[in-house]
Amino acid sequence: MKGSILVFNHPYCSVTDADGAFEFTNAPEGRYRLMVRHGTAGWRGGVEGRNGQVINIKSAETIDVGNLEFPPPPE
Repeated sequence: MKGSILVFNHPYCSVTDADGAFEFTNAPEGRYRLMVRHGTAGWRGGVEGRNGQVINIKSAETIDVGNLEFPPPPE
């Protein structure tokens, strides 16, 4: 059994639903890095994935990051 504790200094963290969808609401305008991590497979994009994918949010904008491909974890 494994466990993880992730501590953030902001409210913008999400766990996907059964279909893999997630949402952040009311994120302030700015430049951010979207980081994706799986409990057993690690970071999306390997070690470099820790740096995330740059996204830019503009005021009152909805961003669709599309399908974030993530290989299945090793068995």
